[in-house]
Amino acid sequence: RGKVPYECKPVTYRNRQFWMDDISHEAFKNGIHENNGLFTVGMFEDMLNASHTYRGMQAQKISAVEYAGKQVKPTEQSIARQQQINEDLQIFTTDAPTPEIIPLGYYERRQEARIQHVIKTLVMGDQKSMPLKTRDISSQGIQVCAMHPLPFVEGEQVLVDFPGLVEEYGAELKQVSYRVLRIAQHHEEYRMCLSCGDGQLPARNALDDFVDSVLSSAGRRKLDTQDRQITAASMLTELHYILSSGAVPLFICTDPASAGDVKICTIGGNKNNQEKLDLFSLSNKNHAFSHMSHPQRVKKLHEHALEDGQRDPLMAVYRENNKAAPSVLFDFELADTASWKQFVKDYGSRNHFHVFKVLLRPVSMPESRKILHRIERLTEKSIDDAEDVLEMARGIVSMGVLIDVSKEVLSWADDGIPASSQLADDYVSVIKSLAASTGPEPEIIQFGYVEHRHEDRYIVALETEIGLGKKSFSGTTRDISIQGMSVILEQPMPVGVNCGDVIRIGLPALSKRSKLPDLMNIPYEICKLYKDKNNLMNLKRTGNAGRAYTDFFQDLIKRNSQRIKIDMEDWINAGISRLFASLAAENSATIPILVYKDIEAMNTFIRVALPTEHSTFLQFFETNPDEYDFSPLNVSRRLAELSTRLRKGENAEMVVYMFKRPGTEAHQFEILSVTDSEFQSDESRKLFFEQALQHDHCAVKVRVDKACTPERIEINAMIERLYECSPYQANKLIHEFSQLYAVGDLVDVTQQVMGHDCLQRVTINTL
Repeated sequence: RGKVPYECKPVTYRNRQFWMDDISHEAFKNGIHENNGLFTVGMFEDMLNASHTYRGMQAQKISAVEYAGKQVKPTEQSIARQQQINEDLQIFTTDAPTPEIIPLGYYERRQEARIQHVIKTLVMGDQKSMPLKTRDISSQGIQVCAMHPLPFVEGEQVLVDFPGLVEEYGAELKQVSYRVLRIAQHHEEYRMCLSCGDGQLPARNALDDFVDSVLSSAGRRKLDTQDRQITAASMLTELHYILSSGAVPLFICTDPASAGDVKICTIGGNKNNQEKLDLFSLSNKNHAFSHMSHPQRVKKLHEHALEDGQRDPLMAVYRENNKAAPSVLFDFELADTASWKQFVKDYGSRNHFHVFKVLLRPVSMPESRKILHRIERLTEKSIDDAEDVLEMARGIVSMGVLIDVSKEVLSWADDGIPASSQLADDYVSVIKSLAASTGPEPEIIQFGYVEHRHEDRYIVALETEIGLGKKSFSGTTRDISIQGMSVILEQPMPVGVNCGDVIRIGLPALSKRSKLPDLMNIPYEICKLYKDKNNLMNLKRTGNAGRAYTDFFQDLIKRNSQRIKIDMEDWINAGISRLFASLAAENSATIPILVYKDIEAMNTFIRVALPTEHSTFLQFFETNPDEYDFSPLNVSRRLAELSTRLRKGENAEMVVYMFKRPGTEAHQFEILSVTDSEFQSDESRKLFFEQALQHDHCAVKVRVDKACTPERIEINAMIERLYECSPYQANKLIHEFSQLYAVGDLVDVTQQVMGHDCLQRVTINTL
């Protein structure tokens, strides 16, 4: 999915879901049959490089260009002109370092212990053999290395001897069959990963014994922690991203009330996207997404999600005169692009008018062990409630984000389009027909929510008498605990009642049964007030007679433990927040970035989070097979500009124009880039866009917000497994994330700013 220009459908294999087009699925079935039910690395690579994939098409284009170059001999004049163009384009190249890439969704992929241990091996292939040393060893595979290129190829079957281990572990470690998974260069060293086949059980058992013996004698210092390091880095990246990104996540799920229909079930909120959520707010501070969540609209959005980004819709949010609730209009609801542009031109000057790009994709569930890790605390309290939360997640069919592209879209208002009454009539009639179209209100989940309660609360309804100075009023407990309670008032909250006030609570029903302590005069401090939510007060007991009251409520709860239920709301909310945050991050339809500031080195740099599902947008940055170049986003002056805007409280965003041209070697590309402020002249602008149209081009919107700091309990949960085997690496990772300055998204806005009419306007203005 994302690697072919065709519709992909889900295919389940060994409890994992893959997305394949019809051609790839046929190749998959044939390969499974030929390999006795195994999905091999070779099959995967053959499918990725097939002629109908983007990569295969690109290879065919390169071959065609090379063939054409051999057939037509260029003239001296054309050669000179191309050389001049290449020289002029040099100003758009960058020498910025390629940023580190962190995979999203990565979770402990090694099922066995791996040790960093050097032993001599002899690797034998087809008419070639080479003595090599291991870098790491496990029962499932080894990694060998050398200071020179290796004469083997990926997918090749080789035999490996372990001379130093044969004497102790027997002939099982002679001529062990391995498959070459990967060969890569790391600085001056060449590394080759080898996988041991299922048929090599005696050798695997012998290596397993060897690994155990090394660990028992040398301890955890020999354990290769790379897998846990990547896992911790991936989970911390997801956590910081979902807490800080200004994008608005939304989840579409099946509607249990209507078979076959879908609905927007959840909207994700955090500190940095509140401004966007407030566009949907009402005067009473509640939110109104019902206009957006009309069933027909949601159905259409889900259909766009299944197209996997081939056409992302635009949604305008605006308010009609004298209407409290916001209205929305999607571009696909109008007859054509001209009507949409006329609507934007006419409505764009109104207050609170915004346009969002709706990026939706089919959902991919995280690895099952990762899911259990995210809801572990809830499971410890209530398996039934944990299962209910899992059931909610299983119902999600697509998810994505709302990205504000108002600035880019509103530029259409200046393109000289003449006003058209006919086009205005078109969109007005659509708006009128949709005016009463509403759907169910989705729930808003606050990401980063953690358990705030220090003790269990029990759902108990008791009449209460409340006194504050000379004021008295009554209510009913919602829940009680040893140290506190929540009370719902029978009347609206009295004026002058504030957080921090100390009130007196009387419990008449309990007072009749117990005279000691005094249950009609218990001092409580108001911790929180919910004046718009059932007039609810959260209270914490205070005063000097605490021991007597503590003993009383402990005994009361213990005696009635079989009759009263624990209030699980806090635990459930935290479990939902964690699981849905993980879903949102792992299924990001954008490319998340993290901006770091190393104060000591006086350096600003980025890291890029790679989504689990590849897309055509992500593939633009692929300059070599499975190698990505995000260096145009790591340019110092661009990061400095974003940092300055962020510090001033301005919108920290910019558009970077890019195109990639073939490199010196086959299947290799170079990305050229520029921003509006970097064009040195009209001629350089014209040259860039002329060349961009002749190559694969892209306009990338970079939008960042200040990084929010997660709760310490969340950070500890992400690194605890790494800390078990390497406290040093865990603390080092925490230090790295302490330098995190901003978090944001890369969004494809090519159609909005580099579409045919947009480029035509740029060219006309330049001329």
